Order: sequence, then C-alpha cells, then structure tokens
Amino acid sequence: MTPDIHSSLSTLLALNCKCVIFDGGVALHWAGAGFQTHVNSKGGPVPVDPSQIANAGLRPLLAIIRLPADVPLTVLLDATGRGVRRFSAMGLFERHGFHAFDLEYLSAALVYHLEALARHYETIRDRFREIIPGASVSKEANYQNQPEPYFEFDAVITAARRAYNSCRYLLWQRWGPATYFPLPNSFSRTVSLCESLDSNLRADLLASWDQCGIKLTAYRDCMQHYVPVDFGLATVSMKEVLPGIWSASARIPDNPEARSKKAFRFQGRLDALSFAWQVAVEVHRVIDLILHEAYSEN
Repeated sequence: MTPDIHSSLSTLLALNCKCVIFDGGVALHWAGAGFQTHVNSKGGPVPVDPSQIANAGLRPLLAIIRLPADVPLTVLLDATGRGVRRFSAMGLFERHGFHAFDLEYLSAALVYHLEALARHYETIRDRFREIIPGASVSKEANYQNQPEPYFEFDAVITAARRAYNSCRYLLWQRWGPATYFPLPNSFSRTVSLCESLDSNLRADLLASWDQCGIKLTAYRDCMQHYVPVDFGLATVSMKEVLPGIWSASARIPDNPEARSKKAFRFQGRLDALSFAWQVAVEVHRVIDLILHEAYSEN
C-alpha cells in the first residue's frame, strides 16, 4: 500500500467515515471500536483493520461518511485514495444553463450505480460465506447465477457514456466555431472542431476518449444492442483474500466489440466493479476539467 493510501485512509477515518468499500466489494463498516466486514453474514462479522485490506492489494473505491444530522454522503475515491471533487451546477447555471445540471445529474448517477454495484458484491460475498463447507474449502471458487452486479454495471456504463455525450454541449457552447456548424454527434469530433479550445486540454480530452470512451462505448453497444457481458452463467469468481474474508469478481470480457457470447475472451480477468470505478473516476475528471476551464475563462 502506498503512503498516499495510508494517509488518505487515516483522513477518512478522521472524517467520521462509517464505511470504506474496496476492490472485490470488500466493505468495512465502523462498529464503534473498529471496522468489520461480512457484517450481514450468518457466519458473523469479521474484525479487520483497513490497512490489512489495502496491504492485500485491494484499493479503496468508495467511502461513506456521516454529515451533521447523521446524513450519509458517498464519496468517490481516486487512485490515491483521495475523494474526487464534487461540484454543484447551481453556480454554473447562468453561463452554461441546463447543460451543467445534466452533468451534475449524470455524475451523481455514476456514483449511485457504482455504490449499488459494490453493494451487490458485498451481498454475494456474505451469501457465499454462508454456504462454503468449512475450513477445507479452496481459497478460490466460482459462484453461479449472480446477475445483479451485471445489472448495475450496465447502468454505470450507460451513465458514463451519456456524460461524455453531454460534455459536447458545453464544449460547443464555449469553444465551438464562430461560424454556424451543427453540433457533431461524437465527443472526439466535437473536441477536434472546437477551434479556440486550449491545445493541452484538447489533447487531454482526446486521450481520455481513446483510452476510456471507446472501450466503454463498446460495452454499452454490446449490452444494449447485442448480448449481456456476464461471465458464464452470470458467474462471480470468489477469493479468500484474508482468513475468513472473501472478495468477489464479476468478470467482463476483454473484447466487448465481439458482440457474441461465444466469441468473448476473459483472459485479462477484467472485473466489472474495478472497471466501472476507473470509468467513474475518469468521467469525473473530464467533467471537472471542462467546467473548470469554461468557468475560469472570460
């Protein structure tokens, strides 16, 4: 675990953090004197320190903190374990109108569906722990007929793709060509045709689309127009990462562009929750970049 993650976890605990969700859906809940996982398992909760989970190679993805009046707030964490900056469209309405509210809505939807995806992982972990036959069980196993994570993966990917699409309106409104030209129907073409856009920002946005947008679009197109992207019979891979503590992985295909269950490959062992989290962090970064640049320019 990196020093940044150590520092960020300590900060989260100081901010009245009630739950930290890691890779594999390993959710640690504050129990008054320490953290526990598998809190809803009939086998009973397992006490654990957050650093143990991080040292096992699992990244913190989400944190739930308690605001005054005991109001919960879900915070998306970045690759260093720090909270991703939230924004309010209210202050941007005068300049950007309802397009800013569209992005606020979609960014909130991303976090909502990502948390729901992680919660399904947690439920599967607890269910699996209840049915394992005992200490002699293998450290890894497959758990069939668990489609719920794939339902939420579909929702995360759809919201992320819509967010890229909605960014086009702000880009075109602020940096589009002076002469009339209809709004392009693709994010990359919109960025390329924004003549007055800062060249470094243009390069950053195009790289984001190439590295993230194209892949998530392939998943969206596959799920919406062809076939689901579940592994086997909605099979979730289980692994005991620490004694008594299980992680889950709903695997997704390496090649969603194949658009065929028979042609899918899973050699990369891509995980739905991990991929969805990476997408959510990147989409929030892109929104923040665009809004910051658009709001700060005269």
